[in-house]
Amino acid sequence: MLRFLFVFALAFLLGCVEFERDNPLDPGSPQYQKETSSSSGSQERSSVSQGQSSSSQAPRDVPSSNSAVPSSGSQGQSSVSQGQSSGSQERSSVSQGQSSVSQGQSSGSQEQSSVSQGQSSVSQGQSSVSQGQNSSSSAPSSGSLVLSSSSLAPSSSSPSPSSGSLSSSSSPSAIPDPIATGEITFKGFDFSGGGSYYYIGTNVTIEDNISSTVAVSNASDAVCGDVKIELSGCGAPGAVTTANANCAITAKAVVTCVQKHELKTATATVVPNPSLSGSCAWAGGSVFSGGTTASVTAEPAFQNEYGRECEGPYFLVDGERKNNVSAGLTVGELPMNGITIGATCASKAVTAITCPYITVVMFDDNKQAYKTVKIGDQVWMAENLNFNANGSRCYGNSTANCEKYGRLYNWSTAMSNSASSAANPSGVQGVCPSGWHLPSDAEWDVLVKFVGSNAGTKLKAKSGWNSNGNGTDECGFSALPGGGGNYPTIGFYNVGDFGCWWSATELNASSAYYWCMGNNSSNADGGNNDKTRQYSVRCVRD
Repeated sequence: MLRFLFVFALAFLLGCVEFERDNPLDPGSPQYQKETSSSSGSQERSSVSQGQSSSSQAPRDVPSSNSAVPSSGSQGQSSVSQGQSSGSQERSSVSQGQSSVSQGQSSGSQEQSSVSQGQSSVSQGQSSVSQGQNSSSSAPSSGSLVLSSSSLAPSSSSPSPSSGSLSSSSSPSAIPDPIATGEITFKGFDFSGGGSYYYIGTNVTIEDNISSTVAVSNASDAVCGDVKIELSGCGAPGAVTTANANCAITAKAVVTCVQKHELKTATATVVPNPSLSGSCAWAGGSVFSGGTTASVTAEPAFQNEYGRECEGPYFLVDGERKNNVSAGLTVGELPMNGITIGATCASKAVTAITCPYITVVMFDDNKQAYKTVKIGDQVWMAENLNFNANGSRCYGNSTANCEKYGRLYNWSTAMSNSASSAANPSGVQGVCPSGWHLPSDAEWDVLVKFVGSNAGTKLKAKSGWNSNGNGTDECGFSALPGGGGNYPTIGFYNVGDFGCWWSATELNASSAYYWCMGNNSSNADGGNNDKTRQYSVRCVRD
């Protein structure tokens, strides 16, 4: 009974006692603040209210990467939490927790003040607590109910508030333009001048005629690839031919970095071949005596020089350079063929103009002139001898026939009574002019073999032969059918049908060798006959 009354009295006394409820987290406490409290906060609010507002804005379930060892403020929070959960601690324990909170808030206020000074965009009228709230909201705590002093201080690794940012991230540096070194030029050109290169229209493959040392000295910094060569114009790339004359070729050294750049450029021009205009014709005909000067009717002119240094025009004989055309060509003692007019431009030969064959004449003791021709290594008279020697005759005793066919000689007259010779050369001048001799049978044989098959046709003149027996005169020998004679017993015979010529070689005392061509044969045949017969004579230069 007494126990019951004691419990009842104790319950009555406890019901009459009013506990001070100042826990800011207790809804029944006058200090209780809702989570929607203004973040700005005024300076008049208590430090506890500011701490609650800051804590309410921070997420409670997200751990902070910047969490540190709990400060004195955190210890106060722990004390409060323990006091609330157990309900068995004395008011003094709560008071101590509140005191610890106050100290933590004070420490937080100092940290907030230093943050306030670092933020230039926040007005001085705002409280340090309000500034600290923004900072602490960026770095949530590990779920502490009461903010510690370290919670109010911004972490050194925390992001700076956007409103208080003092600097922005720097932009990447600009990529530089490429710096080109070296040169690009053409090679294998015919000539150059004024910075231009010229190719004469002969076939040229431009890809094979580019010389480039172009490079990019800062290729790495400029992010460049390899230097390449681009060609344009005149059908390039590819072979450039005479069909592409009068056009320009451009070679560019290019490189691709961030964008394409042209580094160096060279230009070449393809121009036509230089040439000579006109033709070659000898003034006064093509027959000259040795030692005289042959001149042309008109001097050829240069075409397509294009500023090149040119030499000429000049004469060439068998490819050997002679006088300039303006000075004329000195005629030698030998017949002259293979005569051309040439020139040189930019050290390259110009296509030559062909000149007519020059017939060089020699004179006998009667001042009779004779054409000559070189066949192989031999120089022959290109006409029958017409020297009026004792015992010689004109066919039919007609001067006209002597002018056309030359005179007829018996063997003794032709030899001028010299001894027979089978040598090559014969060494027998005979009736021939000085510096010339009567050919031996062997020399005739050399001539015929040099001419080759159908020698008769090739050696005969193109006209003067009966019954369509003319030749082609391919060698310039111009053999004519002077006929024969055996005066006074037989007389003259077969003019226009055949021609025969004595050699310096005898067969025996009464007969000697000769060579004949007929109008009905394509051959040149050797034979022998009586020395009294009268035939034509051809002389060979010594």
